[in-house]
Amino acid sequence: MNTAIEEYLEACTSEALDYTNHHKDSGDNYATLVPDNLDQRELANYLDMQCIDTCGLDIDTIADTMLLHFKMRPAHMFESRQPDLHSFTITSLQVGEIETQISYTDIEEATDIRLVNEAVLSEAGYGDYHHDNDSITITTSSDFIWVAYITREGLKEIITDY
Repeated sequence: MNTAIEEYLEACTSEALDYTNHHKDSGDNYATLVPDNLDQRELANYLDMQCIDTCGLDIDTIADTMLLHFKMRPAHMFESRQPDLHSFTITSLQVGEIETQISYTDIEEATDIRLVNEAVLSEAGYGDYHHDNDSITITTSSDFIWVAYITREGLKEIITDY
């Protein structure tokens, strides 16, 4: 296996993994899935447990308003799931697998190695990856999640400001 190619592909997949696991833009992409994963019973239980006065608002109104003000944070999927008294966790969304597509041209430019076709990569030990006419796609697993949450104070504020 060619070390230069191996190092370049590792750098590309590592960069994609880091971006998906930690960058705010990536978390914002996962935020679109939050409304479908909200359990209003859990929200009602949290409000009761925290003795937060709902000021007569129904749980639907609180949930809809909360969905306009939540934040996203990255976390490791094996981090403690202990209840946090200072914030309500709406949901957590697993990153799962990340596909990184790298063109043969980019590999050639970065490594100064001429790739005649995907057979060169297969011979170099990259036969398990998906190849097409002009690129290679590498799938990497992630053990990170994006957590959607709102602070206790944030909840109280949206209720009182409503």
